[in-house]
Amino acid sequence: TDREPIVASELPPSSILDWVRRSTVDRLQVEGRVAAGGMGAIDVAIDKALDRRVAMKSLHRELRGDEQTVRMFLREARLTGLLDHPHIVPVYDIAEARDGQLFFTMKLVEGRTLADLSATLPRGVGDTATLYLLLDVVARVCDALAFAHSKGVLHCDIKPANVMVGEFGQVFLMDWGIAKIIA
Repeated sequence: TDREPIVASELPPSSILDWVRRSTVDRLQVEGRVAAGGMGAIDVAIDKALDRRVAMKSLHRELRGDEQTVRMFLREARLTGLLDHPHIVPVYDIAEARDGQLFFTMKLVEGRTLADLSATLPRGVGDTATLYLLLDVVARVCDALAFAHSKGVLHCDIKPANVMVGEFGQVFLMDWGIAKIIA
């Protein structure tokens, strides 16, 4: 890939503190949209206080007046934030912009979905290395599910499109929007 190497900016403490003292919404600089769905969108943003890229999931503006949708959005952010596990995307913050736009920030997961990865595989019997790779991904998803179940949470939308595989072997079970609490 053609990514630039990570270099923490060497700003004077006073400049960094200027960013730290701002509200979440004022610290974020949106770079661009990566996905959109029926309820909201996901943008990549830079948190200027931490000098890191994050995913910013926001509720569509036209839905912010719908109490049920707002409840579901807030529930997703809070529920995902409670599930502290290596294969579940961590939520960093939740906020409301001055115009009423609701959003939460989380770890930016870069890679391919399991659906995209599977689509690149040849039909028929695969090689052993590919089989082990896929089994490892499934085992990590099962580990995330076992953890969630131990907390009384059911994902309810397990599919290859909701599993992200990073280029360095990271695996994340995504999209806890319709999860159910059974505890």
